[in-house]
Amino acid sequence: MRLAVLPLLLASLSTPLLAQAATTLSVCTEASPEGFDVVQYNSLTTTNASADVLMNRLVDYDAKDAKLVPSLAQSWSVSPDGLTYDFKLRAGVKFHHTDYFTPTRELNADDVVFSFKRMLDPANPWNKVAAQGFPHAQSMQWPSLIKKVEATDATTVRITLDHPDATFLATLSMGFASIYSAEYTAQLLKAGTPEKLNGQPIGTGPFVFKRFQKDSAVRYEANPDYFAGKPAVDALIYAITPDANVRLQRIRRNECQVALSPKPMDVAEAGKDSNLKVEKTDAFMTAFLAINSQHPPLDKPEVRQAINLAFDKDTYLKAVFEGSARPANGPYPPNTWGYASDLPGYKHDVAKARDLLAKAGLKDGFKTTIWTRPSGSLLNPNPNAGAQLLQNDLAAVGIKAEIKVIEWGELIRRAKT
Repeated sequence: MRLAVLPLLLASLSTPLLAQAATTLSVCTEASPEGFDVVQYNSLTTTNASADVLMNRLVDYDAKDAKLVPSLAQSWSVSPDGLTYDFKLRAGVKFHHTDYFTPTRELNADDVVFSFKRMLDPANPWNKVAAQGFPHAQSMQWPSLIKKVEATDATTVRITLDHPDATFLATLSMGFASIYSAEYTAQLLKAGTPEKLNGQPIGTGPFVFKRFQKDSAVRYEANPDYFAGKPAVDALIYAITPDANVRLQRIRRNECQVALSPKPMDVAEAGKDSNLKVEKTDAFMTAFLAINSQHPPLDKPEVRQAINLAFDKDTYLKAVFEGSARPANGPYPPNTWGYASDLPGYKHDVAKARDLLAKAGLKDGFKTTIWTRPSGSLLNPNPNAGAQLLQNDLAAVGIKAEIKVIEWGELIRRAKT
Protein backbone atom coordinates (compact mmCIF):
# COMPACT_ATOMS: atom_id res chain seq x y z
CA MET A 1 0.00 0.00 0.00
CA ARG A 2 1.30 3.41 -0.94
CA LEU A 3 -0.31 6.83 -0.83
CA ALA A 4 0.66 9.96 -2.69
CA VAL A 5 0.24 12.78 -0.19
CA LEU A 6 -0.60 16.38 -0.98
CA PRO A 7 1.01 18.77 1.53
CA LEU A 8 -1.05 21.86 2.19
CA LEU A 9 -0.43 25.41 3.23
CA LEU A 10 -2.76 28.18 4.28
CA ALA A 11 -1.87 31.66 3.11
CA SER A 12 -3.29 34.81 4.68
CA LEU A 13 -4.72 37.26 2.18
CA SER A 14 -5.44 40.01 4.70
CA THR A 15 -2.12 41.82 4.20
CA PRO A 16 -0.68 42.58 0.74
CA LEU A 17 2.87 41.74 1.85
CA LEU A 18 4.70 42.35 -1.36
CA ALA A 19 3.19 45.80 -1.75
CA GLN A 20 4.94 47.12 1.36
CA ALA A 21 8.30 48.87 1.32
CA ALA A 22 9.86 46.64 3.97
CA THR A 23 8.36 43.21 4.49
CA THR A 24 8.54 40.29 6.88
CA LEU A 25 7.12 36.92 5.97
CA SER A 26 6.17 34.73 8.94
CA VAL A 27 5.70 31.03 8.37
CA CYS A 28 4.10 28.83 11.03
CA THR A 29 6.03 25.56 11.08
CA GLU A 30 5.33 22.44 13.10
CA ALA A 31 8.65 21.82 14.89
CA SER A 32 12.10 23.13 15.72
CA PRO A 33 14.93 22.07 13.42
CA GLU A 34 17.28 19.52 14.95
CA GLY A 35 20.18 21.74 13.90
CA PHE A 36 21.48 23.65 10.87
CA ASP A 37 24.23 21.32 9.69
CA VAL A 38 21.75 19.66 7.37
CA VAL A 39 23.94 16.71 6.35
CA GLN A 40 23.67 15.30 9.88
CA TYR A 41 19.89 14.98 9.74
CA ASN A 42 17.17 13.37 7.72
CA SER A 43 14.01 15.29 8.64
CA LEU A 44 11.94 17.57 6.44
CA THR A 45 11.65 20.19 9.20
CA THR A 46 15.43 20.50 9.48
CA THR A 47 15.89 20.61 5.70
CA ASN A 48 13.27 23.37 5.43
CA ALA A 49 15.04 25.49 8.04
CA SER A 50 18.56 25.00 6.70
CA ALA A 51 19.14 23.72 3.18
CA ASP A 52 16.02 25.25 1.64
CA VAL A 53 16.59 28.84 2.78
CA LEU A 54 20.30 29.09 3.61
CA MET A 55 22.06 26.94 1.05
CA ASN A 56 22.28 25.77 -2.55
CA ARG A 57 23.19 22.61 -4.37
CA LEU A 58 25.02 22.02 -7.65
CA VAL A 59 21.67 21.44 -9.36
CA ASP A 60 18.01 22.07 -8.55
CA TYR A 61 14.89 20.13 -9.38
CA ASP A 62 12.19 22.02 -11.28
CA ALA A 63 9.00 20.35 -10.08
CA LYS A 64 6.82 22.11 -12.64
CA ASP A 65 8.69 20.67 -15.60
CA ALA A 66 10.05 17.61 -13.76
CA LYS A 67 13.64 18.25 -14.77
CA LEU A 68 17.00 19.19 -13.28
CA VAL A 69 18.16 22.78 -13.76
CA PRO A 70 21.42 24.64 -13.01
CA SER A 71 22.08 26.08 -9.56
CA LEU A 72 25.66 26.48 -8.28
CA ALA A 73 26.75 24.52 -11.34
CA GLN A 74 25.90 26.46 -14.47
CA SER A 75 26.49 23.39 -16.64
CA TRP A 76 27.61 19.77 -16.44
CA SER A 77 28.55 16.83 -18.61
CA VAL A 78 28.53 13.07 -18.10
CA SER A 79 30.93 10.60 -19.71
CA PRO A 80 29.46 7.97 -22.07
CA ASP A 81 30.09 5.21 -19.52
CA GLY A 82 28.15 7.13 -16.85
CA LEU A 83 31.07 7.20 -14.43
CA THR A 84 32.46 10.74 -14.71
CA TYR A 85 30.54 13.96 -14.01
CA ASP A 86 32.13 17.36 -14.70
CA PHE A 87 30.47 20.45 -13.19
CA LYS A 88 31.29 24.00 -14.26
CA LEU A 89 30.56 26.35 -11.35
CA ARG A 90 28.62 29.57 -11.62
CA ALA A 91 30.80 32.69 -11.35
CA GLY A 92 30.22 35.43 -8.77
CA VAL A 93 28.46 33.37 -6.08
CA LYS A 94 29.04 34.87 -2.64
CA PHE A 95 28.85 33.23 0.77
CA HIS A 96 26.88 34.93 3.54
CA HIS A 97 28.48 37.82 5.39
CA THR A 98 27.55 37.68 9.10
CA ASP A 99 28.81 38.92 12.46
CA TYR A 100 30.55 35.56 12.93
CA PHE A 101 32.06 35.12 9.44
CA THR A 102 33.44 37.46 6.79
CA PRO A 103 34.23 35.61 3.56
CA THR A 104 37.36 36.65 1.67
CA ARG A 105 36.48 34.93 -1.59
CA GLU A 106 33.62 33.70 -3.73
CA LEU A 107 32.48 30.11 -4.23
CA ASN A 108 35.04 27.89 -5.89
CA ALA A 109 35.73 24.21 -6.48
CA ASP A 110 37.36 23.77 -3.05
CA ASP A 111 33.98 24.33 -1.39
CA VAL A 112 32.35 21.58 -3.42
CA VAL A 113 35.21 19.14 -2.84
CA PHE A 114 35.08 19.80 0.91
CA SER A 115 31.30 19.37 1.08
CA PHE A 116 31.47 15.92 -0.50
CA LYS A 117 34.68 14.59 1.02
CA ARG A 118 33.42 15.43 4.48
CA MET A 119 30.69 12.83 4.06
CA LEU A 120 32.80 10.28 2.20
CA ASP A 121 36.18 10.16 3.93
CA PRO A 122 36.20 8.75 7.49
CA ALA A 123 39.64 10.32 8.02
CA ASN A 124 38.33 13.82 7.30
CA PRO A 125 38.17 15.76 10.59
CA TRP A 126 34.72 17.04 9.70
CA ASN A 127 33.53 13.49 9.21
CA LYS A 128 34.21 12.88 12.89
CA VAL A 129 32.42 16.09 13.93
CA ALA A 130 29.06 14.79 12.73
CA ALA A 131 27.82 13.00 15.84
CA GLN A 132 24.70 11.88 13.96
CA GLY A 133 26.69 10.56 11.02
CA PHE A 134 25.39 11.33 7.54
CA PRO A 135 22.10 9.39 7.36
CA HIS A 136 20.94 10.58 3.97
CA ALA A 137 24.29 10.15 2.22
CA GLN A 138 24.62 6.73 3.79
CA SER A 139 21.10 5.70 2.77
CA MET A 140 22.00 6.70 -0.80
CA GLN A 141 25.13 4.54 -0.46
CA TRP A 142 27.34 7.45 -1.46
CA PRO A 143 30.46 6.16 0.35
CA SER A 144 30.52 3.11 -1.91
CA LEU A 145 29.13 4.88 -5.00
CA ILE A 146 31.44 7.91 -5.19
CA LYS A 147 35.01 6.91 -5.97
CA LYS A 148 36.64 10.35 -6.22
CA VAL A 149 35.83 14.09 -5.96
CA GLU A 150 38.41 16.54 -7.27
CA ALA A 151 38.86 20.09 -8.49
CA THR A 152 40.25 20.04 -12.02
CA ASP A 153 40.55 23.83 -11.82
CA ALA A 154 39.17 26.63 -9.62
CA THR A 155 35.73 26.51 -11.20
CA THR A 156 35.41 22.87 -12.28
CA VAL A 157 34.64 19.82 -10.15
CA ARG A 158 34.90 16.22 -11.30
CA ILE A 159 33.04 13.42 -9.53
CA THR A 160 33.97 9.86 -10.47
CA LEU A 161 31.64 7.00 -9.59
CA ASP A 162 32.50 3.41 -8.83
CA HIS A 163 29.62 2.23 -10.99
CA PRO A 164 26.90 3.92 -13.08
CA ASP A 165 23.85 5.19 -11.19
CA ALA A 166 21.00 6.77 -13.14
CA THR A 167 19.70 8.51 -10.01
CA PHE A 168 22.97 10.18 -8.99
CA LEU A 169 22.44 13.53 -10.68
CA ALA A 170 18.96 13.84 -9.20
CA THR A 171 20.26 13.20 -5.68
CA LEU A 172 22.55 16.22 -6.07
CA SER A 173 19.45 18.45 -5.88
CA MET A 174 18.56 17.16 -2.41
CA GLY A 175 19.20 19.06 0.82
CA PHE A 176 22.00 16.83 2.07
CA ALA A 177 24.02 17.68 -1.08
CA SER A 178 24.21 21.36 -0.06
CA ILE A 179 27.52 23.14 -0.57
CA TYR A 180 29.38 24.52 2.45
CA SER A 181 32.11 27.15 2.71
CA ALA A 182 35.49 25.43 3.04
CA GLU A 183 36.91 28.74 4.26
CA TYR A 184 34.39 29.02 7.10
CA THR A 185 34.75 25.41 8.20
CA ALA A 186 38.56 25.74 8.19
CA GLN A 187 38.17 28.83 10.41
CA LEU A 188 36.01 26.90 12.87
CA LEU A 189 38.36 23.92 12.93
CA LYS A 190 41.39 26.16 13.55
CA ALA A 191 39.57 27.83 16.45
CA GLY A 192 38.67 24.44 17.92
CA THR A 193 34.94 25.17 17.62
CA PRO A 194 33.66 22.94 14.79
CA GLU A 195 30.40 22.36 16.67
CA LYS A 196 29.42 25.97 15.89
CA LEU A 197 28.63 24.94 12.31
CA ASN A 198 25.43 23.35 13.62
CA GLY A 199 24.28 26.58 15.25
CA GLN A 200 25.89 29.31 13.14
CA PRO A 201 25.38 28.23 9.53
CA ILE A 202 26.87 29.85 6.43
CA GLY A 203 25.62 29.26 2.91
CA THR A 204 24.99 30.92 -0.43
CA GLY A 205 21.19 30.79 -0.31
CA PRO A 206 18.49 33.46 -0.51
CA PHE A 207 18.39 34.11 3.24
CA VAL A 208 21.04 34.69 5.92
CA PHE A 209 20.74 33.14 9.38
CA LYS A 210 20.18 35.61 12.23
CA ARG A 211 18.90 33.84 15.34
CA PHE A 212 17.33 30.62 16.60
CA GLN A 213 15.18 30.37 19.72
CA LYS A 214 14.40 26.70 20.29
CA ASP A 215 10.68 25.92 20.22
CA SER A 216 9.99 29.58 19.44
CA ALA A 217 11.37 30.92 16.16
CA VAL A 218 14.13 30.92 13.55
CA ARG A 219 14.91 34.35 12.10
CA TYR A 220 16.53 35.12 8.76
CA GLU A 221 17.19 38.21 6.68
CA ALA A 222 17.28 38.51 2.91
CA ASN A 223 20.63 37.92 1.23
CA PRO A 224 21.37 41.10 -0.75
CA ASP A 225 24.07 39.29 -2.72
CA TYR A 226 22.04 36.26 -3.72
CA PHE A 227 23.06 35.19 -7.22
CA ALA A 228 19.44 34.68 -8.31
CA GLY A 229 18.40 38.12 -7.06
CA LYS A 230 17.41 39.52 -3.67
CA PRO A 231 14.28 37.86 -2.24
CA ALA A 232 10.97 39.73 -2.40
CA VAL A 233 10.80 39.95 1.40
CA ASP A 234 13.36 41.55 3.71
CA ALA A 235 13.00 39.13 6.59
CA LEU A 236 11.78 35.58 7.08
CA ILE A 237 10.57 34.10 10.36
CA TYR A 238 9.83 30.44 11.00
CA ALA A 239 7.40 30.63 13.92
CA ILE A 240 7.55 27.21 15.57
CA THR A 241 3.98 26.16 16.34
CA PRO A 242 3.57 22.41 16.95
CA ASP A 243 -0.22 22.47 17.37
CA ALA A 244 -2.03 22.58 14.02
CA ASN A 245 -5.04 24.27 15.64
CA VAL A 246 -2.82 27.06 16.94
CA ARG A 247 -1.22 27.43 13.49
CA LEU A 248 -4.67 28.00 12.04
CA GLN A 249 -5.52 30.53 14.76
CA ARG A 250 -2.25 32.40 14.24
CA ILE A 251 -2.78 32.74 10.52
CA ARG A 252 -6.31 34.02 11.08
CA ARG A 253 -4.85 36.70 13.35
CA ASN A 254 -2.23 37.41 10.67
CA GLU A 255 0.56 36.52 13.08
CA CYS A 256 1.71 34.19 10.32
CA GLN A 257 1.14 34.64 6.63
CA VAL A 258 1.76 30.99 5.79
CA ALA A 259 0.89 27.91 7.85
CA LEU A 260 2.45 24.62 6.83
CA SER A 261 0.87 21.18 7.17
CA PRO A 262 -2.60 21.99 8.51
CA LYS A 263 -4.73 19.07 9.65
CA PRO A 264 -6.90 17.72 6.84
CA MET A 265 -10.04 18.69 8.77
CA ASP A 266 -8.84 22.31 8.91
CA VAL A 267 -8.48 22.57 5.15
CA ALA A 268 -12.19 22.50 4.37
CA GLU A 269 -12.88 24.99 7.15
CA ALA A 270 -10.15 27.32 5.93
CA GLY A 271 -11.58 27.17 2.42
CA LYS A 272 -14.72 28.90 3.72
CA ASP A 273 -12.71 31.87 5.04
CA SER A 274 -12.37 34.61 2.43
CA ASN A 275 -9.21 35.86 4.15
CA LEU A 276 -7.41 32.56 3.67
CA LYS A 277 -6.17 30.76 0.59
CA VAL A 278 -5.55 27.02 0.57
CA GLU A 279 -2.66 25.93 -1.66
CA LYS A 280 -2.35 22.28 -2.64
CA THR A 281 0.78 21.04 -4.35
CA ASP A 282 1.92 17.52 -5.13
CA ALA A 283 4.45 16.41 -2.54
CA PHE A 284 7.79 14.78 -3.17
CA MET A 285 6.57 12.21 -0.70
CA THR A 286 4.76 8.91 -0.58
CA ALA A 287 3.24 7.54 2.60
CA PHE A 288 3.46 3.78 2.77
CA LEU A 289 2.88 0.71 4.87
CA ALA A 290 6.29 -0.84 5.50
CA ILE A 291 6.15 -4.65 5.46
CA ASN A 292 8.92 -6.66 7.13
CA SER A 293 9.62 -9.08 4.29
CA GLN A 294 12.22 -10.89 6.42
CA HIS A 295 9.50 -12.09 8.79
CA PRO A 296 7.49 -15.16 7.68
CA PRO A 297 4.92 -15.34 6.22
CA LEU A 298 5.47 -11.77 4.98
CA ASP A 299 8.45 -13.07 3.02
CA LYS A 300 6.02 -14.55 0.49
CA PRO A 301 5.09 -12.23 -2.42
CA GLU A 302 1.53 -13.58 -2.44
CA VAL A 303 1.05 -12.51 1.18
CA ARG A 304 2.33 -8.99 0.56
CA GLN A 305 0.11 -8.69 -2.50
CA ALA A 306 -2.86 -9.95 -0.48
CA ILE A 307 -2.29 -7.26 2.15
CA ASN A 308 -2.20 -4.63 -0.60
CA LEU A 309 -5.47 -5.89 -2.05
CA ALA A 310 -7.16 -6.22 1.35
CA PHE A 311 -6.42 -2.63 2.35
CA ASP A 312 -9.27 -0.33 1.29
CA LYS A 313 -7.18 2.74 0.43
CA ASP A 314 -10.08 4.89 -0.71
CA THR A 315 -11.84 4.53 2.65
CA TYR A 316 -8.55 5.13 4.46
CA LEU A 317 -7.89 8.33 2.52
CA LYS A 318 -11.33 9.73 3.23
CA ALA A 319 -11.12 8.94 6.94
CA VAL A 320 -7.51 9.89 7.64
CA PHE A 321 -6.63 12.51 5.00
CA GLU A 322 -10.15 13.82 4.30
CA GLY A 323 -9.53 14.09 0.57
CA SER A 324 -6.09 15.73 0.76
CA ALA A 325 -4.29 12.65 -0.62
CA ARG A 326 -4.80 10.08 -3.31
CA PRO A 327 -3.81 6.43 -3.82
CA ALA A 328 -0.39 5.87 -5.35
CA ASN A 329 0.40 3.24 -7.94
CA GLY A 330 4.02 2.82 -6.84
CA PRO A 331 6.74 4.27 -4.63
CA TYR A 332 7.30 7.51 -6.55
CA PRO A 333 4.92 10.52 -6.61
CA PRO A 334 3.73 11.90 -9.97
CA ASN A 335 6.03 14.95 -9.91
CA THR A 336 9.25 12.91 -9.95
CA TRP A 337 11.09 11.73 -13.04
CA GLY A 338 10.89 8.10 -11.88
CA TYR A 339 7.06 8.05 -11.82
CA ALA A 340 5.45 5.40 -14.06
CA SER A 341 1.88 6.38 -14.93
CA ASP A 342 1.15 3.00 -16.52
CA LEU A 343 1.46 1.00 -13.30
CA PRO A 344 -2.02 -0.26 -12.31
CA GLY A 345 -1.50 -0.25 -8.54
CA TYR A 346 -3.58 -2.44 -6.23
CA LYS A 347 -7.36 -2.01 -6.19
CA HIS A 348 -9.37 -3.15 -3.16
CA ASP A 349 -10.26 -6.79 -3.87
CA VAL A 350 -11.07 -9.02 -0.88
CA ALA A 351 -11.78 -12.14 -2.98
CA LYS A 352 -8.48 -11.92 -4.81
CA ALA A 353 -6.65 -11.32 -1.53
CA ARG A 354 -8.17 -14.50 -0.08
CA ASP A 355 -7.18 -16.46 -3.19
CA LEU A 356 -3.56 -15.29 -2.88
CA LEU A 357 -3.44 -16.25 0.79
CA ALA A 358 -4.76 -19.71 -0.09
CA LYS A 359 -2.11 -19.99 -2.81
CA ALA A 360 0.51 -19.18 -0.15
CA GLY A 361 -0.82 -21.99 2.04
CA LEU A 362 -2.60 -19.61 4.41
CA LYS A 363 -6.26 -20.23 3.63
CA ASP A 364 -7.16 -19.66 7.28
CA GLY A 365 -5.03 -16.52 7.55
CA PHE A 366 -2.34 -15.82 10.13
CA LYS A 367 -1.45 -13.53 13.03
CA THR A 368 0.68 -10.42 12.73
CA THR A 369 1.37 -7.08 14.41
CA ILE A 370 0.80 -3.48 13.28
CA TRP A 371 3.26 -0.95 14.71
CA THR A 372 2.10 2.64 14.78
CA ARG A 373 3.10 5.89 16.46
CA PRO A 374 1.05 7.68 19.16
CA SER A 375 0.91 11.10 17.50
CA GLY A 376 0.17 12.25 13.97
CA SER A 377 2.50 13.55 11.28
CA LEU A 378 2.27 14.95 7.76
CA LEU A 379 2.32 11.47 6.26
CA ASN A 380 0.18 9.89 8.97
CA PRO A 381 -2.27 12.47 10.39
CA ASN A 382 -4.27 10.01 12.49
CA PRO A 383 -2.21 6.89 13.32
CA ASN A 384 -4.82 5.36 15.61
CA ALA A 385 -7.66 5.58 13.10
CA GLY A 386 -5.43 4.40 10.27
CA ALA A 387 -4.21 1.36 12.21
CA GLN A 388 -7.77 0.39 13.14
CA LEU A 389 -8.92 0.64 9.53
CA LEU A 390 -6.04 -1.54 8.40
CA GLN A 391 -6.74 -4.00 11.21
CA ASN A 392 -10.39 -4.31 10.11
CA ASP A 393 -9.46 -4.74 6.45
CA LEU A 394 -6.94 -7.47 7.27
CA ALA A 395 -9.49 -9.25 9.47
CA ALA A 396 -11.84 -9.42 6.48
CA VAL A 397 -9.38 -11.75 4.72
CA GLY A 398 -8.47 -13.77 7.82
CA ILE A 399 -5.38 -11.91 9.00
CA LYS A 400 -5.55 -11.20 12.75
CA ALA A 401 -3.44 -8.10 13.45
CA GLU A 402 -2.59 -6.75 16.90
CA ILE A 403 -1.97 -2.99 17.11
CA LYS A 404 1.04 -1.83 19.14
CA VAL A 405 1.56 1.89 19.77
CA ILE A 406 5.27 2.72 19.99
CA GLU A 407 7.02 6.07 20.38
CA TRP A 408 8.52 7.15 17.05
CA GLY A 409 12.18 7.00 18.09
CA GLU A 410 11.79 3.53 19.57
CA LEU A 411 9.77 2.37 16.57
CA ILE A 412 12.58 3.39 14.19
CA ARG A 413 15.16 1.71 16.45
CA ARG A 414 13.22 -1.56 16.48
CA ALA A 415 12.66 -1.44 12.73
CA LYS A 416 16.42 -1.26 12.14
CA THR A 417 17.19 -4.27 14.34
